[in-house]
Amino acid sequence: VHIERDDTFNAFAMPGGVLMIHTGMLEQVEDEAELVAILGHEVAHVELRHTVAGYQLARAILGEDVDEGAILAHMLRTPISSGNELEADDYGLELAAKAQWDPTAAMRLWKRMGHGGEARAPTDLITGIFDAMDELVETHPPGATRCFRAMQTAARLRESLGFDRYYRGATNLRTLTPGPKAPH
Repeated sequence: VHIERDDTFNAFAMPGGVLMIHTGMLEQVEDEAELVAILGHEVAHVELRHTVAGYQLARAILGEDVDEGAILAHMLRTPISSGNELEADDYGLELAAKAQWDPTAAMRLWKRMGHGGEARAPTDLITGIFDAMDELVETHPPGATRCFRAMQTAARLRESLGFDRYYRGATNLRTLTPGPKAPH
């Protein structure tokens, strides 16, 4: 995991499991569980081989004789599909919840960052159509979609995993003090 001094709200994964986290993202998370949701999403890209697929696509487009720097540059400019982003959201939350990190963290983060609005399904056909069009054009799915899916995934995980409590680390991130030994 590498931390880059950059004010943007961003993190990304590269082939081989290299994760980049921007300091702007670290400044926006309110607890450890939100950071774990982000890291889980990026780890999911690696485990689901989305990053390898991106590498293979760049190599196919640019040719066999191109150097690795050009491939890396192409990968950074070419977004992963919305479908892969949603798959990484779901799997990342699953990884976090299995380790007893609060699975509602991603939903809270999306809502607070203004990317999610209310966590709800589209209320009418027109909204649904515009959301679907946004998904085709944007590099990431609309925040409202991600927030709603995070709410559904968190509810499913809480029911299926059956843990009584999940850990948030609400004070640890800001105070840099060790948290409790047991989840709360």
